[in-house]
Amino acid sequence: MCEIAVSIIVPIYNAERHLKECLESCIHQTLESKEIICINDGSTDNTVKILNQYALKYKNIIILEQSNRGAGAARNLGLQHARGRYVAFMDSDDYYPDSKVVGKLYKFAIENKVKVCGGGALFLSEGKSQFDKENAKFRFEENTEVYYKNYQCSYGFTRYIYEVQFIKDNGITFPTYRQYEDPPFLVKCMIKAKVFYAISDVVYIIRNTDKIIRYDDNNVIIGILEGIGYILNTSKENGFEILHTDMVIKLMEYLPYVYKQIYRKNNYVRLLYENILSEVDEQLLANDTRHIKKPPILADNQINQLVSESLKKEKMLMDKINLFKLVLIYGAGCVGRFIYDYIIKRGYTGRIEFVVSAKNVEYTACGKKVNCIFEYTNYKDDALMIIANQNDMKAMEKMALECEFKNIEKVSFDESKLFGADVMSDKYITIF
Repeated sequence: MCEIAVSIIVPIYNAERHLKECLESCIHQTLESKEIICINDGSTDNTVKILNQYALKYKNIIILEQSNRGAGAARNLGLQHARGRYVAFMDSDDYYPDSKVVGKLYKFAIENKVKVCGGGALFLSEGKSQFDKENAKFRFEENTEVYYKNYQCSYGFTRYIYEVQFIKDNGITFPTYRQYEDPPFLVKCMIKAKVFYAISDVVYIIRNTDKIIRYDDNNVIIGILEGIGYILNTSKENGFEILHTDMVIKLMEYLPYVYKQIYRKNNYVRLLYENILSEVDEQLLANDTRHIKKPPILADNQINQLVSESLKKEKMLMDKINLFKLVLIYGAGCVGRFIYDYIIKRGYTGRIEFVVSAKNVEYTACGKKVNCIFEYTNYKDDALMIIANQNDMKAMEKMALECEFKNIEKVSFDESKLFGADVMSDKYITIF
């Protein structure tokens, strides 16, 4: 029997803002026989200092170092050093909801003799923990065995624990993509395991606030396409129509970023894009109840027209932004954070603040405190308000008008995806 029950693997890159909370939630798990393997992925902030402080205090914290190669490579390094019977994966800005979840997952895994055991996850966004309303598969209604062919989900790998020997015997590793490396890992594990045990408890908190994923980075979009391509092929081989359709939907979400790379004459991305679409099984799509259609392959002139129209709107918006000394971004979610990052990268020198409808706000976005919209009504004539959200645009516009803001612009999620197409990614966007 293994001396260590669970190895918790934490890849870390420039995570000083939330790292202590993450480590505290790992350390205070009541499961005694655990180790916490922290892989510093070439951090340049105070991450190493924080890790060393914790390692001096807690002997079950192990620090590994690598040059900046991404989370997938970091997790693979952690797996090589893992001594536990099972392994859990924790992202450095996330945390466990209570002190018993890892022990509970281990207990059910042992009792039910399974290779994989998992629970539900909540998303922390705008100061609130809540289930993803659009993905019911992030929670389980009861404790039960689940056959993966009846589940077919590729997301939320951190809410499971995995038997280490099972991973090693099957040669399962994380692809070393810069993004989207975890869905292929989860799918590989689930297909090999065939069945996992699910518990109804929430076992993991995913922090959405403050995360900026910069999809303009060439390596990021290539990783996403390769990951989607892998799962498309795997789902096709196994006849998994739900998973296959999920990947087509996911591909459609990322197509604007793909179009930007093609607009920049990135021939490798175009080749990936065409190869992936050629692998889409239209019969599997027809078998799924959502009846999604295979997206068409656009010609270069069609893509150029799409991007050119976006660039016109983008220029008009940036010209207007530069007329104001104060910009209020209404919405602190992924669209708002992207707009903030975009404005900064474009050289704006004025003041930018995040506002939301809620009162008594106690969270941040892009390191800035988020405030209630009512706190800025004195600037209703002088500020430019940019409504940035995936949903509720009409409700937010109504609120802004009721507060009598005079200068209002709107940027939807889909519109934001094409922003910045005229600037090469290595000069415009980097990952942190």
